[in-house]
Amino acid sequence: MVGVGPVESAVDDLRLALRSGGSEVERRGRLRAALEEVRRSTAPTATRDEAWLAARDDCVRRQARQLGARVAALLGAVDAAGEGPRRLLAGAERLLVDLEHHVQRLHDLAYDEVELELGESG
Repeated sequence: MVGVGPVESAVDDLRLALRSGGSEVERRGRLRAALEEVRRSTAPTATRDEAWLAARDDCVRRQARQLGARVAALLGAVDAAGEGPRRLLAGAERLLVDLEHHVQRLHDLAYDEVELELGESG
C-alpha cells in the first residue's frame, strides 16, 4: 500500500501549484510537475495481510487507480493547447478535493493498522 507521507506531500505540491501566479505557460508547467508527482505517489505497491483491513485496503487501492486515471486525463488536458485555463483549473481543484479525501482514508487505514498491532501486543 502507498505510504501516507509521499501522497500528502504531492497533494501539498498540487495545492501550491494551483495557488501560484505567473503566466499561463508557467502555471501549466507547475501543474504538470505537481500532477506527475501525484501520479507517482498514488501508485499502489503492496497489499495488507490482515483480513479485516484487506477490504478497506482494496477500496483505497481502487480509489487510487481511479485517481490515477483522472490524473492521466488531466495531464493530457494540461498539454492540450485548446483546453481553457478555467476548465483546467476547475478539474484540478476537484481532483485536489478528492485527493485530500484519499489522504484522509490513508490516514484512517494506517491508524487502524497501528491499532491492530497494539491490540495484538497486549
